Amino acid sequence: MSQAPATSLGHDAVSDMLTDLYGPPAKPWEDQEVPTSIWKVNKREIVTHLFTMRNSSLMLSISDQELAAAAENEATHESGNTSSTAPSQ
Repeated sequence: MSQAPATSLGHDAVSDMLTDLYGPPAKPWEDQEVPTSIWKVNKREIVTHLFTMRNSSLMLSISDQELAAAAENEATHESGNTSSTAPSQ
């Protein structure tokens, strides 16, 4: 449980809104210190992490693999770098 009750309440409110919109999240592991939830939506992932240690915080991220690949291709083209390394994930 979070050391900051307001952070836990905020996390629960965000999770409830996302669940209402997109259904139950996947919970890839049961980590009590940094609970993680993942919603897959229109080829994107919405991920929340509740950090429960001393300075509790909520992290929400949205990733889009197609957009990330397009940005990587554009950056590679603009820099003239022709190496075929895959973007980090």
